[in-house]
Amino acid sequence: MEFSIHRIDEPHEASMYALVTEDEHGFVLGELSEVHEAAKAINEFLATGKDAGVIDNLDERFGFKWLTVEEAIDMAYKESRIDVPATSIRWSCRQGHIQGAINSGRQWRFPAMRFRGWLTRKYQPRKTNNKPAT
Repeated sequence: MEFSIHRIDEPHEASMYALVTEDEHGFVLGELSEVHEAAKAINEFLATGKDAGVIDNLDERFGFKWLTVEEAIDMAYKESRIDVPATSIRWSCRQGHIQGAINSGRQWRFPAMRFRGWLTRKYQPRKTNNKPAT
């Protein structure tokens, strides 16, 4: 895989940089001084093979706010006034429609930004037949 460094086009006092993969995933590195510190840490790891320990794949330091199904239901209602059934969210997780969803034990967890994307682009509330009785 190939990587490239890009300057982030936003008005900052100091330029910010991102590492971008050939498949277009981006990772914010920070200001130039932070890029230098990251380079030192990477070089030390490559030279010694020693890492700083294990980190949980749900750790929010990865830049994601992780949600449970219950938190997602609350978020959907607070932000969009949409009642999303838990069964719809779990089904979408199982089908891969909410990217990044992980089944941890018996609990689905997924990045908030991926849930918002699914909610606005993919979720189709079930249509109800509200015809008056005759």
